[in-house]
Formats: sequence, C-alpha cells, structure tokens
Amino acid sequence: MREFVRSTFNLLSLAVECAGRGGVETMNNKRKNVIRDWLGELRASVEKVLSLFNQPAEPERWKPELNDPYFIITLDGNTMQLKWRESQFDQLFWEFGNCFKTRQEAEQARDAIQEVLAKLNKNV
Repeated sequence: MREFVRSTFNLLSLAVECAGRGGVETMNNKRKNVIRDWLGELRASVEKVLSLFNQPAEPERWKPELNDPYFIITLDGNTMQLKWRESQFDQLFWEFGNCFKTRQEAEQARDAIQEVLAKLNKNV
C-alpha cells in the first residue's frame, strides 16, 4: 500500500510539474513512458482485484455442531435423522457428503443421485 501511495504521489507530482510547463506536450519521452508503464501496472493490479470479486465464492459447507440433528441417505434410499456426536461415523458421513441439515435437502440429494444412477444403468 505504501508503494502504491508513493507511486501515486510521484505521478501526481509529475503531472503538476508538466501542467506548470505547458502540459503533456512538453513531457519528454522518458516521462511519458514512465507514466504509461505505471498506468499499465495500475490497470493490471485493479483488474486482478476486480477479478477476485467476479469469482463466485464457494459457500462454506454446513457441518453440524455437537448434538445437532442431521440427515443421511441410507443404503436403501431412505433418509434418516441422526444426532451429531463427533463420532467417526459422523465424520465419515460428512466427509463423503452424506450429511444434510434438513430432511428435504437429503431427499433432494437422493433424488438427484437416483437420476444419475438411472442414466448410468441405461448406458451399461
């Protein structure tokens, strides 16, 4: 940040100096190149920062806290409510992605999985 402020100050000083001597027309090529390079670097920096804002942030994945209820999809395709106890099984369900905040979320995931499996079975 300090470097940015220092560079901005230097550029403004140069602009004021040039304005006092008749503007950009009186600037020598070296100064024009310095300003053009600085503006190019500034533009690249601004574009880099703006690109970070344009990237959608991945939403943080929900993870239950101790004693929170959560839902899983069972082997037979049903949904089941469990209580988070920070056990090895809880952790395995969460790591695999089979840990949902609501029954509706678990049912939607189950339906999507069934669609994928049906398509895979048609292609076999």
